Amino acid sequence: MRTFVAFIVAPLFSSVVAAGLSNMPVHPLALIVLFCGAFYALQALIGTPAYFLLRRVGRQGIWAYALLGFGAPALPILIFGLHHGAPDIPLGQTIHMVGLFGVLGAVAGCVFWLIARPDKVATRV
Repeated sequence: MRTFVAFIVAPLFSSVVAAGLSNMPVHPLALIVLFCGAFYALQALIGTPAYFLLRRVGRQGIWAYALLGFGAPALPILIFGLHHGAPDIPLGQTIHMVGLFGVLGAVAGCVFWLIARPDKVATRV
């Protein structure tokens, strides 16, 4: 049950912070929904399989989840920004976005770990 709650709660904080830091001319609630959708999609595509993989190989420390959380949003933004970036978006702004969303993802990974505490779960035989 704790793992389920962690999957639900972990992206919420990062989504609210991302919406608060955004300067897009859109209603803040719409931005929260947009960022929640993006973080939940990344969690479903990358986080859930990685959780089971980390559990299988025995990497249950907070650093593994923070590193995974950093890479999950940062890598797609970096690849998209370098490959499909608009000519008017400078490289520095792309790197800034990678760092920002990477840190927000790392926070989501740490929140997940703090709620689920996968290092405390007894393994079933």
